[in-house]
Amino acid sequence: MPRILLLIVLLWIIYVLIKFFIKKVQSANEEAKDGRQAEKVIACVKCGMHVPESETHTIDGKVYCNNPNCNN
Repeated sequence: MPRILLLIVLLWIIYVLIKFFIKKVQSANEEAKDGRQAEKVIACVKCGMHVPESETHTIDGKVYCNNPNCNN
């Protein structure tokens, strides 16, 4: 009887681990499909605000934010 219970517990643990790894792989695949990547955060030269690189523009090698109150 104890051997059967031990076998059932081991099979349940294996089942839970397999489910965990499948879920982890699926979430990694979804992130790859979305194209989400960490974006660099850069400080504006004039106001010092830190903004994502996609929300900046460069003039004469200096990085400025897109804030309308921060006119370069």
